[in-house]
Amino acid sequence: MEFSRKRSFWGTSYQYGIRRFATRIDSSVPKKTKILNPISSSRDLEIIQELKAANSAAIQYVSSKLTSLSHVRNLSEQNFQKRLFSDKMLRKKLEDCYAKLRLNPDACSSSSKLLQEELRRQLSTYRQYSRLWDFQELFGSQDPNFKTDFAAVIKNLKRYYQKPQKCKYCTGKGFLIIEKNLNNDRGFFRRSSNKSKLRTNFKTYRQKCQHCNGKGTLNRSLYYYKLRNKHYADKIYIPLSISFLGFKPGAMRAASRKERKRMKFSHKFRSDINNTYIYTQNPRFPLSAASKLNFVFGKLQEIEIIFPDSKGLYQQMKNRLEDKYGKVTWETNDYFAFCQIDQPAYSILLGRIPNGGKESIVVSCRHKKLSNAKYLFSKLRRKTSNISSFKVKTKQDANTDTGF
Repeated sequence: MEFSRKRSFWGTSYQYGIRRFATRIDSSVPKKTKILNPISSSRDLEIIQELKAANSAAIQYVSSKLTSLSHVRNLSEQNFQKRLFSDKMLRKKLEDCYAKLRLNPDACSSSSKLLQEELRRQLSTYRQYSRLWDFQELFGSQDPNFKTDFAAVIKNLKRYYQKPQKCKYCTGKGFLIIEKNLNNDRGFFRRSSNKSKLRTNFKTYRQKCQHCNGKGTLNRSLYYYKLRNKHYADKIYIPLSISFLGFKPGAMRAASRKERKRMKFSHKFRSDINNTYIYTQNPRFPLSAASKLNFVFGKLQEIEIIFPDSKGLYQQMKNRLEDKYGKVTWETNDYFAFCQIDQPAYSILLGRIPNGGKESIVVSCRHKKLSNAKYLFSKLRRKTSNISSFKVKTKQDANTDTGF
């Protein structure tokens, strides 16, 4: 049933009208039709329905978080995004939604073009959530052979206690000193109420630091871990033969010393088995906003560089990456676009992300085995956080074995 519109002196009027649509059987072309295999199509429908149910649950969790944050007063756009994407409970709920899937969504495909289009739409939602909340190694770390090698490596770990890192924005004070002009029209000075004294027109007050939430310290992790024996880890986590933006994924930290000295160092932090270095200036890319290098077991696990978004930058970087590393494996078509070049030993990700109220372009390369080790260790720490082996180290047990 459709509306039919008529124009008259009194304006536009709408009337109901019935139209019938039909396709004659003798007018169909056999070459353009395709017979669906009932076995394969039923399997594809089951995968799509599972993924659709997981996406709907994830969207519900994210929308509820957005609703709760919208009621918070005086929350800037930068802090809004920071609290949204760094929420550990929300990330855990999203992981639980997709952990119930029987197959890895990135490895799914359909034999039918009609079902492939629906599968692509559902995969777009999953890939955006997994990249924004950083759990893309959810299925890659479940390989039994990888778990066996990983269990043998972490037996050589030794735990060290670290003090909370001082916040660099407030220098550990927990607040910032702000001067506010009470009346811009009267200049720097103003008269008192009885006009007998001359007072300053500025008021100085303290504002809580938004980066550390007024604590003065950044809570990364109470402990960090180092390998006592690196020989077995060197056999499993091998450096790659490629070079990405001047760095070699999987190489030792000393191998990138020359390149790191050229960049302007900002700060670093230790968390579990990770050592992360942040740089604000990169001579190779003068327009870059920040660079991040993450080391796992002393080996380069991830190279990430952030650029301010500009017109056509996403497409230009995509074309250059395809010329050097191969065609894009998949790409999302939403506003916050993501594309990935997936290779057996590494993955390259290019995406548009929100960053402090503005959009930024992020390009990164990850060593797959080291990324799986990082993700699996974070899951292990969450499960065993109450075991006695993870208590705060004292002087009496400083020489005891703190392995798993």
